[in-house]
Amino acid sequence: RYLTEGGPISETAAYHITSRATRVWLVREIFNRPGDGKHSLSDDYFVLRDAWLYSDAKLESEIRNDIFERLSKIAAEEGKTLADAAKPYFMTFKKDWRVEFDGKRDISFELPLDYSDSSLTGLVPTFAARHASGSQRSTLSAKDVNKDARLPAGPEQKLKHHSRMHVRTVYEEVCESMYEVQNFGDLLRALDDSVKALWYMRKAG
Repeated sequence: RYLTEGGPISETAAYHITSRATRVWLVREIFNRPGDGKHSLSDDYFVLRDAWLYSDAKLESEIRNDIFERLSKIAAEEGKTLADAAKPYFMTFKKDWRVEFDGKRDISFELPLDYSDSSLTGLVPTFAARHASGSQRSTLSAKDVNKDARLPAGPEQKLKHHSRMHVRTVYEEVCESMYEVQNFGDLLRALDDSVKALWYMRKAG
């Protein structure tokens, strides 16, 4: 069990309707003291992340373990594997779990079986056609957008509902947001470490 300290230290994304509703708290672990039945708090602080992932998504710790398992099969220097070299660039999970209430996983409401899917028509086919070449950039002008808006609607596109599950993760590292870093040297080191972490993920496939 964990006790939050004050309000969330990050919750900006929680107010976006299509987000993971992520909130982050500074927490301390709660211990039961033997004998008197009272509780004590850990001296160390941790970070708790509360979020809603897609119901079929893997936990972050499971993804990290998959990466390390693949990297463990790739040899590195001095008899070590890439997994050993990669660990300093990844967060340490103290606990990572799917939230349950009354023995049941906390999942957002499922749509009833007789629900009629919403439809998305109009600009979707023309948007897809513009990106058929594989380019990830678009150089549309206001004139182009207005031209597309007058095109007839294409084939109906179904919108699928995807339920979400409630997850909580406790990290051992208490970090500082990149936006709050004041020392330019610290910022460059953080960016360099981020690139290295991405390189290890790429090696893992």
